[in-house]
Amino acid sequence: MNFLGYERPDGSVGIRNYVLVIPGGFLGTKICDFVKGTRTILTADSGSGRTSRDRETIARTLIGLGMNSNVASVIVHSLSAGSGYSELRPSQIAEEIASSGKRVELIDASKEASTLRALEKGIQLAREMVLEASQLRRQPFGLDHLAVGVKCGHSDTTSGIAGNPVIGNLFDRIVGAGGTAFFGENTEIIGAEHILAKRGANQKVSRRILEVAAETEKSPNQPGKIFVPSTQSPPI
Repeated sequence: MNFLGYERPDGSVGIRNYVLVIPGGFLGTKICDFVKGTRTILTADSGSGRTSRDRETIARTLIGLGMNSNVASVIVHSLSAGSGYSELRPSQIAEEIASSGKRVELIDASKEASTLRALEKGIQLAREMVLEASQLRRQPFGLDHLAVGVKCGHSDTTSGIAGNPVIGNLFDRIVGAGGTAFFGENTEIIGAEHILAKRGANQKVSRRILEVAAETEKSPNQPGKIFVPSTQSPPI
């Protein structure tokens, strides 16, 4: 079984072909308003008031989005409240994404005459990059190149009858073909963790599945339990 996708320089394959503008905010939004084929992110979290560890997480998220196989090229800009933090330096984020081989352009707002000039430059770059992306053509690839993520869709009474089995079958096919399937919300596996653990790639993975389920089930935030703050540092 094959799917049609866009191959990236690092060998990954995406089913979308966007130009991404990061981080979100005024500049990213306006560039997307003017240039079709671009996307940005919607977040109010610039890292302000966060810990260094939090900002490192934000940076990894931005870099991951830029390296995503559904993104053809990326514009990174410095017109963000968080750009002054060492963990969120636009140049560092751009460099990390560029290691994937895709085109990355950096807009340093401090070097432009004004915000409008920065916007003008962003629009020009975005138009160039969208044109380049539009020249790419989809090709057939096997499921071993496919990566799919799923998210809880507000379960209802039919989920266990239809939705969950269908997604489970889809995951079986993708993973069986060598592809990647991933999900969030560890609470969803509670009660079936032993079944999932039997299908772990190795004993280490199976053991970790059971540990995660146990940790989640014992969470102090579960209903009916009282949360008493601990003086010990949380596990990393």
